[in-house]
Amino acid sequence: MSTLLKSIARARKEYCKTKPGSEEQRIAFENWSKLSFEEIKGAATVSEAYAAYIHAPFRGDALDAARDKWNELSLKEAEEADTIEKAEAARMSAPNGSEAKRVALEKTYQLAVGVIERHLSNPQGVI
Repeated sequence: MSTLLKSIARARKEYCKTKPGSEEQRIAFENWSKLSFEEIKGAATVSEAYAAYIHAPFRGDALDAARDKWNELSLKEAEEADTIEKAEAARMSAPNGSEAKRVALEKTYQLAVGVIERHLSNPQGVI
């Protein structure tokens, strides 16, 4: 576990130990959010963006930013997929209900249709 993730875990633990509605809770939430934004900023892959999402506070701007980053990187992965397997992997790792999931599904369909068309146009059945 990275140092940043350990810091986020500690910040979350501190938040959970505070009295609801207290000034201490507000400060702990701000600290947790700040650390989460650092993780989001550093995310370069879908799995890193997903990790930022699941470690972000339960609500607020950090959670929204993490989901946006996760969708952005998933969308790029879906658009760049050049095999059915890569398109399916992009679909499975994208956020539910996201543009990335829709694009990955369309890409899977397009690639599958291409395979079928090549198969049907080849009289020997060799693709």
